[in-house]
Amino acid sequence: MRADSMKIAVGMGLFAMLVGFAPAHARSRSCSQESAAGTYGYTNSGSIPALGVFAFVSVGQATLDAAGTISGNQTTSLNGAIAHERITGSFTVNADCTGTAVVNVFHGDTLVRTSLLDIVFVDNQNEIRAIILSAGTAISGSLRRLSRADD
Repeated sequence: MRADSMKIAVGMGLFAMLVGFAPAHARSRSCSQESAAGTYGYTNSGSIPALGVFAFVSVGQATLDAAGTISGNQTTSLNGAIAHERITGSFTVNADCTGTAVVNVFHGDTLVRTSLLDIVFVDNQNEIRAIILSAGTAISGSLRRLSRADD
């Protein structure tokens, strides 16, 4: 009987220890705006059915800072017409690794479009998946971290 009591006590001790570590482990997986800061390379692709059969593809680089600001440049093909564009905007990050972004796209100093996005951070915030929420579009994006803000 004493051996069984010892096994139960050890088992309960191990269980309590593991449960005690769970909150710290869960916190390490939460996302934040500060930990998202860095430079990302990305591609966007899809179509704009509202304009007919319009293909949309872009590739670029964006810097996100801890204050929630986005800046960068991209090259876009809209049905084969190429444009070099500058982007600015803002983003938010929730603890569950979801978020939103507002991206303003410029040709020179002229604002040509503003896009709202739903985003999700994956791979320890080293990648971002995005969908553009503009009516009449079917465009998604994939971003991969090139460097952290503190690198």
